Amino acid sequence: MTAISTGIGVAPPLEHYGRLRNYINGKWIGSRSTDVREIVNPVTGKVIAHVPYSTPDEVQEAIRAAKAAFKTWQDVPPVRRARLFFTLKQLMEEQFEALSQVLVQEMGKRRWARPSPMRALKCAGPSKRSSAPAAFRR
Repeated sequence: MTAISTGIGVAPPLEHYGRLRNYINGKWIGSRSTDVREIVNPVTGKVIAHVPYSTPDEVQEAIRAAKAAFKTWQDVPPVRRARLFFTLKQLMEEQFEALSQVLVQEMGKRRWARPSPMRALKCAGPSKRSSAPAAFRR
């Protein structure tokens, strides 16, 4: 497999992430909702983020954008789609430590008991015993 080096890094965990936004149609959009959930670090008891419950109009906007994007995505050949997911897998592997730190913060687990992003990665690619065609494995 050819190595992919993107130079993209994941920022270290923050003490507070602020009010999170929706990613719709390629843009980060703040919600107009006043109904907000606090995300608490279970270890410290401190609020680390605020997540608004999107309004019905915002949900419909996201659905419309997803349907429009699917019209383009469905024309992408399966081999190209698979390669995009392998690129995502590699990026996650490159940023394993930083991603683990953020998950530790959100879930409150100690560093030695951190949740494993590697479990998610296992879903992103075929196993060594996979019968997937070589074109999908790069």
